[in-house]
Amino acid sequence: MFFYFCLVFVFFMLFAIADCEKLEIWQRRLLFTTPFVLLFLISAFRFDVGYDYFAYYEMVTDITDEGVERFEPLSYLFVQIARYFEAPYLLFILFAIPTYIPVYGFCKRTGHPQLAFWIFVFFFWLSSFGVIRQAAAMGIILIAFQALFEKNLIRYLLLCILASLFHMTALIMLPIYFVYYHCSWKSMLLIMIISFVFLKAIFAVLIENELYVNYLLGDIEYEGGTLIRFFYIGLGLLMLYLSYSNKTLDRLKEKFVILIPSFFFPFMLGGSIGGRLSLYFYMLFIYLIPVVLSHSNKKIRMVVMSFLCLYFFMLLYVSAQNTTRSPNVPYQHIFEVDLENPTFRFK
Repeated sequence: MFFYFCLVFVFFMLFAIADCEKLEIWQRRLLFTTPFVLLFLISAFRFDVGYDYFAYYEMVTDITDEGVERFEPLSYLFVQIARYFEAPYLLFILFAIPTYIPVYGFCKRTGHPQLAFWIFVFFFWLSSFGVIRQAAAMGIILIAFQALFEKNLIRYLLLCILASLFHMTALIMLPIYFVYYHCSWKSMLLIMIISFVFLKAIFAVLIENELYVNYLLGDIEYEGGTLIRFFYIGLGLLMLYLSYSNKTLDRLKEKFVILIPSFFFPFMLGGSIGGRLSLYFYMLFIYLIPVVLSHSNKKIRMVVMSFLCLYFFMLLYVSAQNTTRSPNVPYQHIFEVDLENPTFRFK
């Protein structure tokens, strides 16, 4: 975990120096861009970091298509490229391109790029190591959000479809354009409450069928027990309160509306499926939190960001305490291992 402490410190120092007014413009831009470049390199060239790292690595070395045939087209293409070059590590470099490069552009579009960068690191960076295909889809959805804010329907729909070629769950974002411009928070709450009751009724029927009982119980009762869903609800309510207090709610209300489904999905569909779907919506926090905090006083900004930093390290700590699988600790990169005869910590 010491590696991550050092990395966060380096990011902080680079941003602090970049804010120095005595520097030339090109020097400030270089210092500002460096944390994003480092984030990409550390993510792309990691080795055996992330829950599914070995599974994806093995798919490249396996000459059959077992497990890969269910992949979406672009994810399948990446596997085939890595196979062609006989370089399993290349797969993670390829996935890093649509996952992390859009973060740079989106953070700049928020108007508060440093705050937005920290939100991505604290909330989404670690999870991107595990949900590899979906992380690529989430990166493209960030670009789609830009089209959404600019009221570009065609571009938004095309980007959602492109994201679904990495992970089909991205299709859930297709109707969000119409929600953003035509749905009030009261309507959205009503829709989600009705959907929640409807799905619970369906599950009550299906759970009587032995064909579905294991799947439903496994996903809803066991995977759905996580406390993270309550954290995001609390964070959303906190941002809502702060935006009301600093009078930014009018310009952000549509974004709060499209966040509402993410708070229901883990309860409706379970922590595994529902949590995965919610990740697309949670990405809006990269925009929301910096805008809200930029209009709050310095003390509130420091308290909130310190809390979010603590959240990041608590996730790492909990991960490190897992004796059967610690996917992110310690960090390794491909240049420190024997790629001809790699040794994996967990298979």
